[in-house]
Amino acid sequence: MKETVETRITHIIEQDGVCGSVTIPDDAFAIIAVFAALECEGVYCVDGNITADKVPKLSYQNMAGVKVDVREGKVKVFLSVRLNFGYNIPEVTAAIQEKVRSSIESMTGFTVKKVHVRISDINIA
Repeated sequence: MKETVETRITHIIEQDGVCGSVTIPDDAFAIIAVFAALECEGVYCVDGNITADKVPKLSYQNMAGVKVDVREGKVKVFLSVRLNFGYNIPEVTAAIQEKVRSSIESMTGFTVKKVHVRISDINIA
């Protein structure tokens, strides 16, 4: 049986008393961040016109609006989003940062060091 080689960047969770390991690819962190951001009121989409209905069809390589940097169990997230008109930008971005942080930490056990949010545009329609 031929073994396939994983080409994605992955991170292993060490668990005491468990026989085996858990591997999390970077795209999983990115998808968690996108879903978390899209749950925040005032967010129209993540750059690349990523809306909740499009996330399941995405791969990390074509997620232009989100990048993750994972090193030694610590995560940095870089998100570029479009907001809906009329929302308070500091409040929405603070909500995005908190939701992304708490979602990644609760789902992966990794610590989120930073969540950088860039507002790329305001949706007026």
